[in-house]
Amino acid sequence: MRPITLVGLIVIAFGAVTLILGGNFTASRDVLQAGYVFAHTQPNQPLTPWLAAAALIVGTVFVVSGLGNRAYHAHR
Repeated sequence: MRPITLVGLIVIAFGAVTLILGGNFTASRDVLQAGYVFAHTQPNQPLTPWLAAAALIVGTVFVVSGLGNRAYHAHR
């Protein structure tokens, strides 16, 4: 299996899991600074569904590219 095909399968799996289960990421930001005292917050922010759909599309392009490239070299 070519590396690009494997990467495509991993990206497809990430996109499918994110689309089905949803995903969150944590972004840290400062909310208060007083001298040497800092207050941080780390809210969970959801990943948008279009990001998961884009991962599915990009993964599919990688898989097709990897498979198509192999078929081309097999006939040469």
